Amino acid sequence: MVMDEWWDVVVAGAGPAGCTVAALLAGHGYRVLLLERGQIPHPRLCTHAIMPAGLPVLAELGVLDQVEAAGAQRWWGVSLLFNGVPIHAPLPAGWPRFPYGLSLRRQYLDPILLGAVNRQPAAEVRVGWSIDALIGGGGVVMGVRARQPDGDVRRIGARLVVAADGRHSRLARAARLPERVFPNRHIALIGYLAGVPREERPCLEAFHDHGRSASMLPADHGLRVVGVVAPPERWPRDQWPRRMLDELGRYPGMAERLRDARFVSDPVAVRGLRNVVRRPARCGFVAVGDAALHSDPAFGQGISWALRSGSRLARAAATALARGEGPVLVPAPAGIAWDPTLVPLFVGTSLLSAVPPASHLERLIMTAATASPPATTTALRLLLSLVATPRPAPPARIAAAWLRGALTPVRGGARSVSSPAIRRAGGAEVSPLPARRTVRDLY
Repeated sequence: MVMDEWWDVVVAGAGPAGCTVAALLAGHGYRVLLLERGQIPHPRLCTHAIMPAGLPVLAELGVLDQVEAAGAQRWWGVSLLFNGVPIHAPLPAGWPRFPYGLSLRRQYLDPILLGAVNRQPAAEVRVGWSIDALIGGGGVVMGVRARQPDGDVRRIGARLVVAADGRHSRLARAARLPERVFPNRHIALIGYLAGVPREERPCLEAFHDHGRSASMLPADHGLRVVGVVAPPERWPRDQWPRRMLDELGRYPGMAERLRDARFVSDPVAVRGLRNVVRRPARCGFVAVGDAALHSDPAFGQGISWALRSGSRLARAAATALARGEGPVLVPAPAGIAWDPTLVPLFVGTSLLSAVPPASHLERLIMTAATASPPATTTALRLLLSLVATPRPAPPARIAAAWLRGALTPVRGGARSVSSPAIRRAGGAEVSPLPARRTVRDLY
């Protein structure tokens, strides 16, 4: 087949997954072409949470220190206030390589990751290039048809095409990858907030009171990413910032924390972010990151999943490429997409996001979670252990440290606050936003 140029690997998409694959495969000496149709940096509203399990990949790429120097905020656990019952679970310590997570806005993170690709002599980055179609036949992908910024089209051959073009992956659809879609019934208003006093050890915070939910997550440079799930009634758009602050302020202790808070971005409405999993590979083609698996971004797994799956794919692809010439079939999907710790996270996220907000089922789940705070705290700490990477050590020692950390009670738990006290804190009534409101993606 006549091609205008040939590469070992063509990667579509310069997000966390695509940059990770491209940088690591180029580091193995393979000629890698990374194509990105948009501009970088491209600010994206996002939870920005990088789980502890994603930090070893940043270290592998040689950019961890650069990410922290860019202003990334460390955070140390999860704090919940459900129906007046406070629940706090710190990230595991002792056995993980990193006992904390990081938060850095994508407008800072993406250029750093792209820099890791540009530093590899075997890699080339082309921004503003879009892919029109896959090239191949007989179920085998042999390259892409790419369009340059000036409109000219080039046929680019590759032994492996990597789709890292996000949850709406056009390449995954072109490759006809089988997929499963699970519903997500959550709607939220999301925005950046400044003026909230800093804590010594910030946490990911979530609030729920009998059908009303909100969250506040640390971001870089003192900002917070705040969200109101099942946003209040048909608020006029120009009232979104004030109404969101009112909604957050109705929870105990929040009014004082938000006294000097102000939005530094226009809140946006987010809905329709379904949970999707695809069979990621066929001969000469593989999907990675959100193109292979996407879950409700409210749970903050997206960036870490992209980094981890990109690293796993790079190792598997390097082995496959070394075996011979021609298009390669990357090994079984179990070795690429289904990181063992991600399976329960994806299943749990899919189940929770399928529950309609303020429904009887959601109320039942929250009532059960608050009936025994120690049991819920233990379950949450076990869950958080899935987002950490262990230090190099004998498995038995890691398992013992993991169980000891998960089952040891948290010292100094907070007191319970009654639901009437929450309701007296004020705030507007809630009902779903109308479908006509503006909708944007988190990732």
